[in-house]
Amino acid sequence: MIKLVDIAKDCSSVSPVAKTNILDIRGSILGNIEKLFEVDDGSGLYITHGQKSFVKEEGESDKDFYAKVDQEIQKIIRKKLNLNLSKKVFYDSFWHNKAVHFFYLSDQEYDIKGFIDKFEENSNFLCNVFSVIVGLHIKRIFLRELEENYEIEPVFYNSRIYLSAEKRGNIIDTFYPRFHFIHQKELVINLHRKVFRIEKKVDSFNTEETQLLFRTKENNFQITDNINTNEYSKKKFMRFMKGYRNSKNYVQNLIIQKIKELLNHAEISFNERYFKADYIFHDFITVNKNLSHPMVLIDARIPKHSADSKSKMFLEKEIKEIFELKELTYSSAKDFNALDKNKNYLVLNSLDDGSKTSILVEGEIKNTTWDAFKPMREKGIDNVEADYYTKLKSNRFKAQDETVIQGIDLDNNIVENDKKTGLEKLSDKILIKIQKIKSELWLKEKVFKEKKIENIDLPDLKITLVYIRIPEGFKKSKKILASIVDIDIHNKTIFINKHSLVESQSDLEEKCEFMKKIPKLYNESFYLFDNVEEICLSRYNSNRIPRIIGNQKIDNIEYALEDESLVNRVCNPIETVLPYYLAPKQNSQYEHIYLQPRGDDLLYFVSPCNSPNQTIAKENLIYNILTIDKEGKQINAMEQNITSIFLRSFTNDILKLREVSKSSLFEKIAKIYIEN
Repeated sequence: MIKLVDIAKDCSSVSPVAKTNILDIRGSILGNIEKLFEVDDGSGLYITHGQKSFVKEEGESDKDFYAKVDQEIQKIIRKKLNLNLSKKVFYDSFWHNKAVHFFYLSDQEYDIKGFIDKFEENSNFLCNVFSVIVGLHIKRIFLRELEENYEIEPVFYNSRIYLSAEKRGNIIDTFYPRFHFIHQKELVINLHRKVFRIEKKVDSFNTEETQLLFRTKENNFQITDNINTNEYSKKKFMRFMKGYRNSKNYVQNLIIQKIKELLNHAEISFNERYFKADYIFHDFITVNKNLSHPMVLIDARIPKHSADSKSKMFLEKEIKEIFELKELTYSSAKDFNALDKNKNYLVLNSLDDGSKTSILVEGEIKNTTWDAFKPMREKGIDNVEADYYTKLKSNRFKAQDETVIQGIDLDNNIVENDKKTGLEKLSDKILIKIQKIKSELWLKEKVFKEKKIENIDLPDLKITLVYIRIPEGFKKSKKILASIVDIDIHNKTIFINKHSLVESQSDLEEKCEFMKKIPKLYNESFYLFDNVEEICLSRYNSNRIPRIIGNQKIDNIEYALEDESLVNRVCNPIETVLPYYLAPKQNSQYEHIYLQPRGDDLLYFVSPCNSPNQTIAKENLIYNILTIDKEGKQINAMEQNITSIFLRSFTNDILKLREVSKSSLFEKIAKIYIEN
């Protein structure tokens, strides 16, 4: 038995204190709501409450229903305040028992105490009231004070405020905040991206009730369409130096700064939540990723892409080099059942007309495989028109057999000039894809075909893996997808003994008795059960898990307003603006797992394996580890053998190119059956 404390290095004396996106609020919820209602901002206006029930009509789309709700709320508020259509309506709202409770500004005082005294102190209702009142105050502050800090003014529309908007051609790329307060008295501030298509507004009549406008000093722009955020947003989590004030990190810090000022003004006590590592761990699994079975290419691209001989030449050259092949073997596009289970298939797919995915179902580009699977599950795979690779994936998911397939999406711009030599070469983004695909094919081959992974330096063990996926379409029907894998570790080899998929929590609990002890299943959560010691480890992320946004000792906002160049990539723990993302090398490497025990819980953060570039696209999440004994009682995660096994299973070269995987090899094994 190896405890984590015996193999992790104590770093508590040197690790920085990182600010996060969570504030711990002190005092009673009822009392704090009263204080928020009494905040005087000098406007002479008071926060007032209203409510109205709504019923969604049969066949009515979500988009139309919620647009109707917002318009009706605005009509009610305008009537109460005797406002015309050209005046903005400021409000925030939440749903409770099929009714919308909305809060807005009025010149009439409201008996808030008489209203909230009807509810219990720790009720979800009061938590929602606290959240929306904080949100309403913060939106007022931004609209009143911060226009000068943005090229495009903050905009309030349908209870949301849009901040840090950037215009690119006919697109607006922006953020909006969400505030979550729960009965444990934690206020969580999250920031989300949103992208709109716009056009210049030409008429002067302003119907604020139905139209969202973004204003610059020169022009007004009206929204013509909501467009896919994942596909079109170029907002970054972090931009060091120039452009920092358009990053997510800047807006996060700015919102939290304003919330702290609000709470102080309302005389509400709070503590900032910090992440500070007490231990550091940096032993990662490394393996030889060469394939044991031959690889076959299937070119399923559209003719104008597949006929480009120059692109094909550069693509084939790099595939040969990365996979260490003398020649490439091609096959025609065969039906799934005709594929050879003794071979690995790499399918070339077309990205056409600027699409971000090659997933084409019934003439429509889909954002995710789950979007494509939905009609196929309803109508049957053969009854749905779809692109070749999507049909292969659907059949592979249904069959759960030894077939190994992997796709690569390619547009017509895969060749670029080398910045140093000026010579043509395959683009870096495609090189990265190919190198990552080699890792993916290797793992699929080991899991699906060979059902074992050798030379893994872990002790003998019998464990069960469970990975949970709850796609958007599953939530309403309360379905889940759970991948269950029984494995043995013996003589440094992982043996995959048995696998099954289930689609309900009851079926999961029937197959895995220990899952009855888990009160709530989160999307993308992972569980590891030690069948000998009968201890279950749960790894998950949720809104209650903090996210690193800065250094306790540094005010990023002050730095940015003085000189954006101060927000730089200095790694010194005392001076860094983004601890744990930026850190000096240790053990000749950047990648580490930082550990913070929190009672019986254990938080961990995995740092990048290289010093970050000028921008960081997405946040690295902090995850929480819980360990539970056979009686369902939580036990200290740091002291359990299963915790050290889990963290020792992390890998720095199998799953993601040039960065440490955010999941363990065990998690990837369970996950690959669902997201193949």
